[in-house]
Amino acid sequence: MRFWKHSVRVIVGMLVWALVAVSCGDVVIPEVVAPATPTPEPTPTPTPGPVIVDAPTPTPRPFELEPGVSEETIRVGVIYDTGVNAVADAVAAAAPEAVEAWAKAINSEGGIAGGRMVEVVRFETQPLLGDHAEAIDKACNSDVFALIGSTALFDSLGLDQLNAGACGLPDFPATVQSSERLASPVTTSTNPVTSSVWQAGWARYFAREDLEAVEAAAALYLEFPVSIINGERTIEAASAQGYEFVAREQLSFSADYEAVAGDIADNNVDMLTWTADGGRLVELLAVFEETGARPAFIDCGMLCYSDDFVAAAGDAGDGVYTWLPTLPLEESDSVPELTRYLFWRGSVSPESEPSSIGVLAWASALLFEEALNNAIGLNTSDYDPDNLTRAGVIAATAGITNWDARGLHGPSNPAEGIPSACVVVLRLDNGGWERVFPNRRGELNCADGNLVSLSITQSLSEDDETLAPEPGEEPDEPEPADQ
Repeated sequence: MRFWKHSVRVIVGMLVWALVAVSCGDVVIPEVVAPATPTPEPTPTPTPGPVIVDAPTPTPRPFELEPGVSEETIRVGVIYDTGVNAVADAVAAAAPEAVEAWAKAINSEGGIAGGRMVEVVRFETQPLLGDHAEAIDKACNSDVFALIGSTALFDSLGLDQLNAGACGLPDFPATVQSSERLASPVTTSTNPVTSSVWQAGWARYFAREDLEAVEAAAALYLEFPVSIINGERTIEAASAQGYEFVAREQLSFSADYEAVAGDIADNNVDMLTWTADGGRLVELLAVFEETGARPAFIDCGMLCYSDDFVAAAGDAGDGVYTWLPTLPLEESDSVPELTRYLFWRGSVSPESEPSSIGVLAWASALLFEEALNNAIGLNTSDYDPDNLTRAGVIAATAGITNWDARGLHGPSNPAEGIPSACVVVLRLDNGGWERVFPNRRGELNCADGNLVSLSITQSLSEDDETLAPEPGEEPDEPEPADQ
């Protein structure tokens, strides 16, 4: 209570004092004015002008990209036969299928030569029309950089244009029929067979197996220059291994196989060396079945090595031998690259069957890949994926002297045209190919004596008026080739 009374007295006193002060004179109480808010300076708007960016200095290209090459792609061509017969056509078609499979594999891995995607262009040729030169002309005038994996009977036709500077396509064929093609300055073969060195390991095997049989041998080949030359060279090489030929015959494309079988029977032939296509052998085998005059041994070489031949020959094909410069497809698990070929080929052409021609076409694509990578300096300090010229790829092949196509065939020397000495011999039994030599799975026989140096047939040429020795003339005994 005291606190309240005291407070009232204080308040009353203050009011009284205020009234007295007012009565004594005017008291001016200054007006309180709020400080002015400063006006902000306007932000100047920049005057529009050009935007200047330092551009990188372009690296000048020392040359223009060549035909078949763009910043994104590289196009390659493949020539192959059609219109021969069903079996031969299927075997030949394995070549473009293999090249297309290789291209798909390369593209799946990011491309080649700086990430360029590979495109494949097919060029068909019909050997019965002799139009191989037209296929060469189309390839030379198409937007392709190189030829890869080609296989054709008349592969010497059109060489003048292929070799000309205006064309000059790097050429990596699957097979080479003519020595003229192999001698071309733009051609490099993955496993070359030349006019001076011939593969005869298969004949060496048969001579050891049954000397009496090979002493009563016959050779049949097609009646056109390349086949005659290769047939005569085969005869000379086999003679060096112990063969004695009691008959040799040039077959026309429309041969009478009953007459052929009769000639074989009349000469008591025990060993038949067949160097024509597998389709025509099917016709002869059918006649043998009817007449019962079949030789003890029939060697068809790698042209019969396909499922198409097996299907066409049927039971009559059992007992036919083939020899390969590559490991057989049945042993793909022993060579990773063979498995790779089969996988990618199946992804491109699942309806067709693989063959030895396809394996060689794939090997040829690998050889092109090797030469191209060497030309652009892959894995070197000089690497330049744009330094991609036809001349550079051709020049790079000179450094490829020890080549086995990643294990697909034995070591060869593409730069100097020396084939591999390696072979494997198979026999068709119960609809399947079985290894007979060498015995061990995954191996090739690579004996030095498998290669033969030719003499009498070395100089044969398609321009010769007489392509073969006279009937009955025995070739000189050749010496094994130096390794």
